[in-house]
Amino acid sequence: MDPKENFLKLEEETNELLGNIKKLQEEVKSYKNATEELGAVRENLLKIINKTTELYNKSSEAIDIIKNIGGPEILNKLNDNGQQFEKFSNSIMTSVKQIRLFLFITLGFSVVSFIIGIISLLT
Repeated sequence: MDPKENFLKLEEETNELLGNIKKLQEEVKSYKNATEELGAVRENLLKIINKTTELYNKSSEAIDIIKNIGGPEILNKLNDNGQQFEKFSNSIMTSVKQIRLFLFITLGFSVVSFIIGIISLLT
């Protein structure tokens, strides 16, 4: 092979090699960026996991406290109180209706008495 052709071929291979090195360098940079971004995502995920664990522990403590003070009994008592309140409310409504009826009857008698009084004065 001619030294000139050999040199040109070597130059061509060198340029191709430089192009490949540049591509490789860009890929390495992109991998580095991706690795850094994944590291940031990992840190955020760890924070979320820690907060979730903390929330779970606090929720578990709250559930234990409610269980210890009788959560179901409290709910049952509230339900019973609600039923008693409903009965009391119905009783009051019945009494109010009876009082209203009594007032109308009393008003009717008063009107009749008033009319009788006026008639007796006129006669």
